[in-house]
Amino acid sequence: MTGLLIGCANSNDLMGSLNPNGVGAKKYDEAYLKTTIIRGKTTKSQISQLFGPPMQEAADSDTITNWTYVKSEEGVEKYMNLAHRFVSPETGGQIAQVSSHVSNAQGTLNEVGSVTSGKTTRQGIVLTIYFENDVVQNYSVAR
Repeated sequence: MTGLLIGCANSNDLMGSLNPNGVGAKKYDEAYLKTTIIRGKTTKSQISQLFGPPMQEAADSDTITNWTYVKSEEGVEKYMNLAHRFVSPETGGQIAQVSSHVSNAQGTLNEVGSVTSGKTTRQGIVLTIYFENDVVQNYSVAR
């Protein structure tokens, strides 16, 4: 497990390395979302292709729905949480330490990327996309 995490740490997108859609943590980055989601044009089908199925779907009416993606339920974090179910408490503690180091490394990579590109990026942990008639009307990223 540690070897896998160390290998992932060398990529610019830790969460994307285990995400079948290859987007991973990018979908929680507001700068990425601004260039990817066009309000009033991007469709539910396009969002599904980009980000995969949502963690949660809710309908306010026949035409108004929202999809929610939760960072802790995917990528490395998903597998780390799953691993806790099958290991001893001692190993679970070690996994938690490794997870903390990976999270810190990803934060550092994000900061270095924002400094070298001259841009400040904000990473969230919950992405909610609001649709009307299967077209994006709005989205929000929360911490």
